[in-house]
Amino acid sequence: MSHLFKLFLFLMSSQCFAGTLTFKEVSKNEYELILKNEKSLEIAQAQQAIYDSAVKICKGMNPIYGKYKFESQEPISEDGETSSFTFVQNITCSDEVQSTPSRSKFVISKNQEIEIKKLVSEMTNKFIQSKEEGSFKVAYDMMSPSMKKISDFNSWKKKESDYLIESGNLINRDVWRLTMYNNPDNSPSPGVYIAADYESSYDNHPVHCGYVMWFASNPNSKEYKVIREEAGKIPNDAMKNIKPENLQNIRKQIGCREL
Repeated sequence: MSHLFKLFLFLMSSQCFAGTLTFKEVSKNEYELILKNEKSLEIAQAQQAIYDSAVKICKGMNPIYGKYKFESQEPISEDGETSSFTFVQNITCSDEVQSTPSRSKFVISKNQEIEIKKLVSEMTNKFIQSKEEGSFKVAYDMMSPSMKKISDFNSWKKKESDYLIESGNLINRDVWRLTMYNNPDNSPSPGVYIAADYESSYDNHPVHCGYVMWFASNPNSKEYKVIREEAGKIPNDAMKNIKPENLQNIRKQIGCREL
């Protein structure tokens, strides 16, 4: 039987994070750590944040990181507060030292990169537009298995549907930047990662910015899947209270392009 333990975690870095860490024993020398934080963290930040606790849990053995998943909810206010961030990391306590060998990069020509980015731009528009049109199953099927594990279809559909009702009709959208990561060393799986940054405007949310991260196992694949999605918004009532000199900084917080 697994047991759940609770630790209080105080993290100090270039920013100050205060959150809670719980963990449970899955099997002998295998644990699941759950970090809950008020601010969204990058995966590397979250893994670094729990490392000292993972070492203590392993009692002298080395914590080897396995699968992870996360969920981030980020309503944006002028002071930059976020609502919640939950990160779940599986570890195995081992006498071996975890190594991260460098991965070979795929050979991708300039023309191939252009074609891949064109494909991902079209898929990003389709992914977001399908949700706006109520074709939630189409959008959900574009998500990776790891994303689907975070939220089942009905829960995900309700959250997306509620947001559409809140935001109102689409006015315009632009996928303005595509960034390719060619088989990065610290990624969960070997492959090609593409970050698609976009900005939208809705009746009730004049500023809505975010990005969709896509993954394929190799550059010749057409089967890109969504492995991460984050977005922030500025509603009409919040826009009225934002001073013009603060708008650019708030836009930056939610991933908008510079004005």
